[in-house]
Amino acid sequence: MRKSETSEAIGGYRYKVRQLGTSDGLGVLTQIARMILPSAGAVVGGGSIQELMNSSLDGDKFAKIATQLATSLNGSDVNQIIQKLAAHTDILGPGFGDAGAPLDVHFDDHFAGRYRDLVKWAQFALKVNFANFLSGLVPGGGTEPDSQVPQKQK
Repeated sequence: MRKSETSEAIGGYRYKVRQLGTSDGLGVLTQIARMILPSAGAVVGGGSIQELMNSSLDGDKFAKIATQLATSLNGSDVNQIIQKLAAHTDILGPGFGDAGAPLDVHFDDHFAGRYRDLVKWAQFALKVNFANFLSGLVPGGGTEPDSQVPQKQK
């Protein structure tokens, strides 16, 4: 299956995000899991990963997870994830034209003082790559139903 490319307008620019390849995606997913699962597990009762994946997270539980996560975030891991996503994103708009430019090349200057837009882009890039995994685990984290998974041809 070919990697998907999706774009979204954020803060006066359009970000075109390409899905990570499977190897890069697994690396990022592992980093995300190491950051999220311990915090989520503590909030839902410390059960198994399977119980966590099957549990429903309402706004209150999600807020508690976010609070615990904020205390355990590792800046190095977050930066690695963001840089990997930026390497698979083009930015279009003022100063970049319709052809666009690689976000990773312009990242520091582009998002300087624009942290709200940075967070919105990161959320979008994570959704493009991990919507199926994040749906149900994180409110608004993904809407791609399992039916999108290709079925075996008969």
